[in-house]
Amino acid sequence: MLTTGRKLSRCLQPLRLSKVLTKFSSNSNNLLYEVRIYQCLPSAFKEFLQLTASKAFSERLLASAPYGSWRTEIGALNQIFHIWPYSSVSERSKVRESLTKNDKWMALVPKLAATWDWQTSHMCESTGKVCDESQFAGGMYYYIFSKNAGNKFVEGFSVPEEFQKDAAVLGQFKVVLGDPVGAIYTVLNCRDLDTGYEVLTRNTKVLEDSKSKTSLMYPVSISPMQ
Repeated sequence: MLTTGRKLSRCLQPLRLSKVLTKFSSNSNNLLYEVRIYQCLPSAFKEFLQLTASKAFSERLLASAPYGSWRTEIGALNQIFHIWPYSSVSERSKVRESLTKNDKWMALVPKLAATWDWQTSHMCESTGKVCDESQFAGGMYYYIFSKNAGNKFVEGFSVPEEFQKDAAVLGQFKVVLGDPVGAIYTVLNCRDLDTGYEVLTRNTKVLEDSKSKTSLMYPVSISPMQ
């Protein structure tokens, strides 16, 4: 573990996302998903958000598009939660290698690194269908981290029937390379805060048994999920 404005994101997303999201709809289980989490310093959290909204950060988005990017509000605080899709580990390596040759991006990296305490990365596979867009734009998002002992989380977590018009699991991502292997990252999208709270409450036993952690989060400006 190692210690942009909306206008920009709107311009950049169609450039890359149309091709990437087509893969989600037709072949999501064959994609790999890198879950990256940045624990920002409380005093530098605002600066990190400003840097990711800057023109210089567009160099990263041009290299490959994220599935989603969020900031936490309740639970683990001052965190940035990214999911980056790749067709393979080799593709990820090529993207990152290309960025090391990008002077604009490399000039930004030290500024970004100065704003966080640590970062972590996990290579994951989806456990099923991955939704290619927010089901409730302008709604709430949650990420659930579960150690998933005995597959208890994947088999037990669900959106109760009475809430299915107002809540949906966008994707579940199982750790293949990272710590701990077999753990699950879930992205839950809800129409409002109360719905999200109720869905989590109805799953209390599953969350407890699978040693899960939950966080409320909001999309940052570069996120295709808004």
